[in-house]
Amino acid sequence: MITRDPYKSSATPEDIHDDLDQAIAKHGEWLQEWHRCVLCGEAPSQKIASDNAQYLCNFGAWYEVHRESKLVDQPAFHALAKVHRELHDVARTLAVKKWDGGDIMSVEHDVLTDLVNEFNAKGRHLARAFGKAFSDMDPLTGIHNRQQMLSELEVEWTRFIRTGSNCCIALADLDHFKKINDVYGHHAGDEVLRSSVSRFVSELRPYDTIFRYGGEEFLLCLPNTELHTALAVLDRLRLRLSEQPLEVGENELINITASFGFAEMDRDVSLEELIERADKSLYKAKAEGRNRVCYWDHKSGNAAAVA
Repeated sequence: MITRDPYKSSATPEDIHDDLDQAIAKHGEWLQEWHRCVLCGEAPSQKIASDNAQYLCNFGAWYEVHRESKLVDQPAFHALAKVHRELHDVARTLAVKKWDGGDIMSVEHDVLTDLVNEFNAKGRHLARAFGKAFSDMDPLTGIHNRQQMLSELEVEWTRFIRTGSNCCIALADLDHFKKINDVYGHHAGDEVLRSSVSRFVSELRPYDTIFRYGGEEFLLCLPNTELHTALAVLDRLRLRLSEQPLEVGENELINITASFGFAEMDRDVSLEELIERADKSLYKAKAEGRNRVCYWDHKSGNAAAVA
């Protein structure tokens, strides 16, 4: 069965993936037990004959624990769980039939074999896809990491060059984050990071993306967005973060704010230069007193504060 405590709410994406890998691999052990039961005339165990047998194997336990996770609550996993349920229903029926003295017809065994093969194929495919997604994911916050960021920014850059559609790149940095770690500890710091990302994501538009740039700094890509619209989006994020303190420990509240700097894509500058412009704008926001949004002014060639 799953070795770590699967009911811990702190399970990381890597934990979920490792448990899935293990659950699919160990499903073969359940199948061996089924064959031994049928071929050797042994009484079927609860793992085979129970009406809840689908929950007593590794994959069933894994799915029951993680089914409501945002990472697992998706059609591909629901389809895999459906095949798994049908597999156990057929296996139970055939094992009980054999124990009661009946014969298993070849066509019935073929149905079970087809379900086993389908489960294995779908499961391995999902495990591979799941693992690849996790390799591009920040395990603490659940958003994409810097490696994935570079790939997706290249796509947006290419689209901008091809279509001329406006796009803005922003950097957000949590204010006084080192002080939070020093005063409240790194566990509280982790909670601040997770909470901040959750609030950011709740206010972003469906086509916006956010990446963990490093430490307490995040990069946001805002497609189809001109300067004034980007300002409105980022100021909404700023307010969402600062309007409600985060509770840490026993009734201790931490006020969280962030500073933002952004720049519009420009055909005359590279992606690296664009990010540098956003970074200089962020530095301007910090210098102006934090908890504010600044932008790169094309006309002056400098970072500027919002009037």
